[in-house]
Amino acid sequence: MAFYEEIPYSKIGVGIAIFLGGGVTTYAVLRYTGSAEERKDEEAIATLSTKIDELKIEIEELKKLIPCELGNINSEIQLLQTAFNDRRTKSQSNFSVYSYKTAWSDDDNENIDSRKQDVPSPIEGGDSLLQNNNAVSNEEKKRSLYAKIDSLYTGSDEDKETAMRVLQDNEINYKDDWEFLWRLGRSHVSVHEMRYLVEEKRVHALAGHEYTERALDIYEASSDVHKWYAIALGTMMDYVSTKDKILNGYKLKQHISRALELSPAEATLHFMLGRWCWGIYMLTWIERKLASTLFATPPTSSVQEALECFLKAEELDPGFYKSNQLYIGKCYYEMSKYKEAKNWLEKAKELKIVNIEDQKAHDEVVQFLTKL
Repeated sequence: MAFYEEIPYSKIGVGIAIFLGGGVTTYAVLRYTGSAEERKDEEAIATLSTKIDELKIEIEELKKLIPCELGNINSEIQLLQTAFNDRRTKSQSNFSVYSYKTAWSDDDNENIDSRKQDVPSPIEGGDSLLQNNNAVSNEEKKRSLYAKIDSLYTGSDEDKETAMRVLQDNEINYKDDWEFLWRLGRSHVSVHEMRYLVEEKRVHALAGHEYTERALDIYEASSDVHKWYAIALGTMMDYVSTKDKILNGYKLKQHISRALELSPAEATLHFMLGRWCWGIYMLTWIERKLASTLFATPPTSSVQEALECFLKAEELDPGFYKSNQLYIGKCYYEMSKYKEAKNWLEKAKELKIVNIEDQKAHDEVVQFLTKL
């Protein structure tokens, strides 16, 4: 244990002061009796003598308590004496009791090196360092918020509702942050699927589209931004004309492809591409004719392309989504491969129902199985 941790706090200053002698001894005495100007009569002198004798007795007691530390004390004293002399030389004036006590208070129970470290010193770029620390703190808060939101999103419908409320409460703080915006867009898309009233669904579809589009304007090189912008476009399909459906469908394919460039191993993106292929394959004759008027080369796809996408998603993340296995079953049914279709639909039926999307897919699976 260090010397200052072993010795009672009140004795440390006295012990050092006596060993120094001279000016610092005077300081130690003045701590008990007052200023030099008040000691002009013999009674004051007698009092001083008495105090000095008491201090001598006390240091003798200290010698008994800490014989092994006297060498360390002397080293401390030399450092203090040097510091004292340097200060007196620089000031070129009488060294005041108050200024010495402020600079090197003997009430401090830390060693000299620690005391020197505790004294604040000018640091170049100090303001910048403080700003950096604040930036780190803000970044940590943001990351903690996003981790909480992402965790809620993987939960139940109630968890997703909670995620949206938390995001809305924090919108004023992160309204220009692209990571915040796509998450808020995702929340509106999720809540859109939970609503039944058309107007409510439309409000959330429009909000999801707006927030993800703002995120895309701020930062393009994010797979999540492109993914959720594409999904938001998909939710808009029920609220736009047939012409806009086809135009949006073409944009949707572009953003899914870009997201896959950025995250080729994400199963959800392969499922989305499969859904796009399936949607193009299932276009009516009228919709195909309209597409021909809008594009020089209208988009085309096949059930085989859709199946390949769904199977790739399943390969990357088996059983990740009930709807993915449902669409594998649909593709095989469309190809007249009924045995394979039934196998995949049975698999889909066994997957856990987590939210309303799973429930819708489950109901469709059950209905489809009645055909097989």
